[in-house]
Amino acid sequence: MDHIAHFVDENAGGLPRQVADAALRLAGDAVRRATPEALLKATGEIAVAIFTAFAKGFGQLPVIRNGILGNNVNAPTLELVWGQRTELISFLVDILECTKGLIAANGFDLGNASQREYNELDVANPMNRHGIVCQVQRLVKSLVSIFRKSRTVRTLADIDMTEETTLESDLVPNLDMALDHHIQSPPSGVKARPDEHWLFINGIGGEYYWLGLACKKLSDAYGREVTGIFNRGDGLLWDLVECGGQRSDREAGSTSSQDSLLQATRSSAAAQRVLYTRLESILKKPEKELGPIVMVAHSQGCLVLRLVLQELVAGQNQGILRKMKKHLCVFTFGNPSIHWTFEGPGYEVGGQRVVAKELFCRTEHFANETDFVAKLGVLRDGANPNAGASNNGYSEDNVFVNRTWKGHMFGAQYSLNPGDYDRRGSWLLNCNRQRAMGPPAPRA
Repeated sequence: MDHIAHFVDENAGGLPRQVADAALRLAGDAVRRATPEALLKATGEIAVAIFTAFAKGFGQLPVIRNGILGNNVNAPTLELVWGQRTELISFLVDILECTKGLIAANGFDLGNASQREYNELDVANPMNRHGIVCQVQRLVKSLVSIFRKSRTVRTLADIDMTEETTLESDLVPNLDMALDHHIQSPPSGVKARPDEHWLFINGIGGEYYWLGLACKKLSDAYGREVTGIFNRGDGLLWDLVECGGQRSDREAGSTSSQDSLLQATRSSAAAQRVLYTRLESILKKPEKELGPIVMVAHSQGCLVLRLVLQELVAGQNQGILRKMKKHLCVFTFGNPSIHWTFEGPGYEVGGQRVVAKELFCRTEHFANETDFVAKLGVLRDGANPNAGASNNGYSEDNVFVNRTWKGHMFGAQYSLNPGDYDRRGSWLLNCNRQRAMGPPAPRA
């Protein structure tokens, strides 16, 4: 064991020995007794050690530092994060609540206990333990790669983080491919709506099983078939770096201007291609086969979706644009995008931008008030719809805020109950139990 830890220490360019020690203890405990308690203890040790290592070594990594600060949106974003570090810590603590099974100290259910079936961090579920271990593995591998290559690579594109964080248990050997996950039929044997098409794309820290939980949550709530697009994680810290690179194309003028942003990893690029292909193929169907086209995105998946929508809008296919306006309903959860605007048809690249309601049938954004990721985007200070800003694509009529629930996890910490949000009128939240998608009926 000691020689393995020594190897990691040398190749990580100074990554603390305690990371390797904690990882090896995790492996040993997994072999001897794969208990949730042992997993949580070792995982916590690894996370603390890795964040410590990253904080100490970050200033010495010119590729990462220059890549992030080279984006004219990321510098103020980092200042925003640092200025709200207390809230960030509280946010991370809120996420850890999921590991308690959404149960109070007296054994009674918490208010969001109905989400227990979809809880990504319920360690009683062996597949959730699998996903947590995968995320720890990817985190360790990504940090080792960053420290090892920081002095030899010149750009972020030179670090193929998708390959560096690929695991033996991953399902796709071709790193330029992405998986989708299809819920074959709605629950309880109800009849599907053949004219409706539902798609979901996950956010940071993505694991395949958790994508399935998200799709099942939507399918159970709305009685529809749901196809999930898998946006595989490449280690939580790297996902956040990549998320920063995709944060805004406002200054660059279009989504094709990626030179001034961080380079997307191959896993997210593959997810973007799959989502584009899926959405485009639906929009090319004959009009008589189309009802609502429902696109749901969470977290970083919102940024991938925005790039796909921008590409479709920029293509200026009039048939597709008409169908988008008539049928496409876009719903985001915990959206970190600074803006939700697009290059409008007929405008030159870098020209006037238009808001989503001019292009799509319906757009709604859902956010927990204390979700730190949402505060970087849809609830960002100065861009909050309640503050009167409207040029960012967010407005009072399309943002729904949950002021009770906390956290960022889609399965465990985001409600689909219309009564949990600060305003009514949501098309998505009111089409549960197979109700038709559209404006909710007036209250009696």
